[in-house]
Amino acid sequence: MSDDQGDNQVVNLESSDGVEFSISRQAAQLSGTIDHILSDLSRSVEAQASAIPLSTIPSGVLEKVIDYMNHLLVSKDGNNNGGYNLKFSGFDEEYVREMDMGLLFDVILAANFLDVKPLLELGLKTVARMAVGRTPQEVTKIYSMPH
Repeated sequence: MSDDQGDNQVVNLESSDGVEFSISRQAAQLSGTIDHILSDLSRSVEAQASAIPLSTIPSGVLEKVIDYMNHLLVSKDGNNNGGYNLKFSGFDEEYVREMDMGLLFDVILAANFLDVKPLLELGLKTVARMAVGRTPQEVTKIYSMPH
């Protein structure tokens, strides 16, 4: 699971459909869930060599989550005691704009499972914004809900 020591460590994640993704350990640790798994795996040399299976997240969704975690890593707000700027940037707007409703909901579920709070917040605010100022009938149509 890890290549080198320090900042060059790489974590491998395996999607539900068997696709493996490599991500820097720093980016992976932005997920509370993966951070806990890595802490547990650090005690087992054998486990460190294998990919972390994420059996509930398909590859297309995992790729979007990893893209966002990589973005978070490079956009870290150093002026806020190590926190992250949660204002929607141009990247955030573009990130959610290119998703259809099904993918957006899948990314929200994955962000919740993986405990990636900024991504979860972005997804939920995006869904909420879609409903603002709409009639119940329009909301039903937007979210493809049965009548």
